[in-house]
Amino acid sequence: MEKQSTAPVSTPPPKKERLLSLDAFRGFTILGMVFVIAVAAGQYQHHPDHLPQKMSWFGSLPVSTWFHADVGYHLWEAAERERLQEEFAGLPDAPERIAAAIAEAPESRLKNIGLTFTDLIAPWFVFIVGVCVPLSRRKRGGEWWRHVMSRTLM
Repeated sequence: MEKQSTAPVSTPPPKKERLLSLDAFRGFTILGMVFVIAVAAGQYQHHPDHLPQKMSWFGSLPVSTWFHADVGYHLWEAAERERLQEEFAGLPDAPERIAAAIAEAPESRLKNIGLTFTDLIAPWFVFIVGVCVPLSRRKRGGEWWRHVMSRTLM
């Protein structure tokens, strides 16, 4: 009779299953957030009439973190009108030229723009959390609250 080993066979721990599409979406959202914050942080002037984001390399209205792009339109228009008044000073048709130059400027298309890429970042994060919470609760079962509280305290 052959002697059999009574040592328990160790099984490897289960692999952590990740939802790769959610991880990719989270990465894309964070990349978008970094872009938005990088644009928003440029030349921030702590004044309620100034948008907190204006990068010279855009050459036009700022990309907004808190507002739609059209919120800063009146600021751009006032600065442009002042610049054009100096340029067309002394011409009899200066008001018409100024109005035409402002209407033809690429920035004019940004008036009443509505939804921007920036407006999507926060809802995307809420969506990601909404997907992650049930997945985490299903995986951890009754230990979920303990895990949440320990991670929160850390």
